[in-house]
Amino acid sequence: MEVSLLAVPGTQTLIIEPLIEVASLHEIADLIVVGHHHKTHRVLLLAERLPAGFFDLSTGIAGEVVQKFVNYRFCVACVINNPGQYGERFKEFALEAREGQQFRTFVTRESAFVWLSGQF
Repeated sequence: MEVSLLAVPGTQTLIIEPLIEVASLHEIADLIVVGHHHKTHRVLLLAERLPAGFFDLSTGIAGEVVQKFVNYRFCVACVINNPGQYGERFKEFALEAREGQQFRTFVTRESAFVWLSGQF
């Protein structure tokens, strides 16, 4: 799994950012392994690195991805610039997820990084 390790300034905290599409639950499991290896439970996901099925809630992919991370107590920030482009149901999901404890959506990478930087 090709990832970038982002350091939080002034700390020893790392945030994992996948550099390739995360297209399956197997790749989510790989991210979790990378996180454990680097002693971090923070992941930054960009919309363009998620499979198309993630945005179609009827496939169940979004739920499976979120559940996998939650089961392993990872904090995940998902950057989706325009959730409305994926339909009304996904937009509602993304808006609700903006208040999540472990999985949140953001419209900018910077705001996602700030949130992840403060998670323990």
